[in-house]
Amino acid sequence: MNGPFREDECSVPAKAESHPAEVVAIDRDTVCVIGPIADYTHTITDAEQDRIARSVKQRKWEFSTGRYFARHALRCLGVNAKAALQTYGRRPIWPKGICGSISHSELLGCVTVSRHDWLGGLGVDIELANAATPGVERLTLTSRELACLQKSGTRLSATKMFSAKEAVFKAVNTMTDHMIGFQDVELDFDQEAKCFSAAYSGERQANAIMACGAGLSSAYRNHVISWFLVPRSEY
Repeated sequence: MNGPFREDECSVPAKAESHPAEVVAIDRDTVCVIGPIADYTHTITDAEQDRIARSVKQRKWEFSTGRYFARHALRCLGVNAKAALQTYGRRPIWPKGICGSISHSELLGCVTVSRHDWLGGLGVDIELANAATPGVERLTLTSRELACLQKSGTRLSATKMFSAKEAVFKAVNTMTDHMIGFQDVELDFDQEAKCFSAAYSGERQANAIMACGAGLSSAYRNHVISWFLVPRSEY
């Protein structure tokens, strides 16, 4: 699949910078903004303030960090980002011609946006390394994936596989609007556990479009980041 995420140019740099958020230009049409969760509530619109008015402080910080990073990423692509990002459920609605995704752990927020016209869905997920417990492994991984995990040594972790499935869900859900169970997705990582593909085994056949997608996993400041990209059906 042609696209922006080639392994040789898109791994997020591990070096911690002094400024609170780091901008990674993956290519001229795709930008990732990543940095610590902080209080950016003063930067969001009144409509967005209303959305989180009854939320606890941590949720307000996570939400405002995501929106602040999203606007910054959009500005890097030359997109007007002053208006509130509307939502569909918990999913942001991006400006026309933009695919994007927002994720956060307890410590870091991560936003990726792209204006590639071939792109139909983009998902990003960030997790603290080793966050997945044995219980999470059993609930989210198929028997084949559990066997691959045991054989892989240090190349794979349950957290990396969990994060990859979250990224797959985000990318595909924006295209099909269907829920996807963890056991309905089976991942296939390369030998270095950096790139992955996904196959669907559930009942909603529209979700099988994930087989056309491509994923990437990277490490950043004691975190795992996963991206998954799916082309538009006409490509």
